[in-house]
Amino acid sequence: MDIGSETTASLDMLRAARTFAPRTEHVLERKVMVTGFSQGASAALGLGRALEAGEDHWFRLGAMAPVSGAYDFGGTWLTALLDGRLEPKSSVLYAAYTLVAFNRLHHVYDSPGEVFRAPYDSTVEALFDGAHTGEQLMRGTPGTLIAPTPRRMNP
Repeated sequence: MDIGSETTASLDMLRAARTFAPRTEHVLERKVMVTGFSQGASAALGLGRALEAGEDHWFRLGAMAPVSGAYDFGGTWLTALLDGRLEPKSSVLYAAYTLVAFNRLHHVYDSPGEVFRAPYDSTVEALFDGAHTGEQLMRGTPGTLIAPTPRRMNP
């Protein structure tokens, strides 16, 4: 959900394809057909804007079809997440992924302990390395965003 980095990654991919294609006897069209679904829709919009603005000297936007994108991330998903209207485990995974990924790009926190409670503060960043499976993510994160309330002992 970081349009800037998604856009530059997409432009870099197109440029790499332009370099690689002749080696495999393929020919690339200058006009790029851009599409994306869900998070990819936002990335498609970013790439389309960049191509229209001439950010690459060779590629041009041919057509664009972003589909079912998260166009109002802050106003819908984030609000529903904080209001507790989303499935609890999915909320944990998306919130953790978002915080870890954004911190890598924008320095959201200095230490994981600032945003994740123990024992997850020492393990959560490693879970989002692209190598862990969905099952490992499920097992390695709490079931809910809400911290359990301590039980009171009767004297």
